Amino acid sequence: MVASSQLDKIVIVTLLNPASMGIYTVAYSLAGMLGVFGAAVNSVILPKMIDLPLPEVRLLLGRSVRINTVVSLCAAGVLVLLGPFLINLFYGNAYQGAIIVFFILAANAVIEGLAYMLAQVFYAVGKPELMMFRQIASLAIMIPGMFILGSRFGIIGVASVSLLESVFMVIITMSAFPSILKIRPPSLWAPREDLAYVLGLWREWRRANA
Repeated sequence: MVASSQLDKIVIVTLLNPASMGIYTVAYSLAGMLGVFGAAVNSVILPKMIDLPLPEVRLLLGRSVRINTVVSLCAAGVLVLLGPFLINLFYGNAYQGAIIVFFILAANAVIEGLAYMLAQVFYAVGKPELMMFRQIASLAIMIPGMFILGSRFGIIGVASVSLLESVFMVIITMSAFPSILKIRPPSLWAPREDLAYVLGLWREWRRANA
């Protein structure tokens, strides 16, 4: 939904000054790089989940979610280390205020990607009504939260509400597995089998490109 994805910027433009919008945009753009991993995985797993039995959907989704989350966390760690340097290099000292906001939005990008991937199973099995509920709940949190915290804490408050909203979306989606699909949610703890699976893919890729 466009409204919810642009709400942070609408609040900043409404409550704060153009300089704050510029700083937030820098942090948002840098953190947005983390969304590439989730988008790539989603484009692959969603077609595979269609028409699969629910137990197989759960296994496929769980493995994909865990692998993507680990990769995103590693990428986020690298970006968090390099982010202050990159912001200073490309934008100068005037944008040092973007660093803390970037840290918050980087965490949000990882958790938001997790929430989005978990939700794909409801599309695959023909139960998209959860998405409508998620959007309503998202707006119910973000609209008052961003205006209240944004007016008090500026762009840090706005970014913090985005992070809290993503955490809430993960909780809602995980709780929908037993209530809507009547199955346990996928485990977020990576077992050894996931590592073996990734190593197997790596070996296949090396053989194919040898």
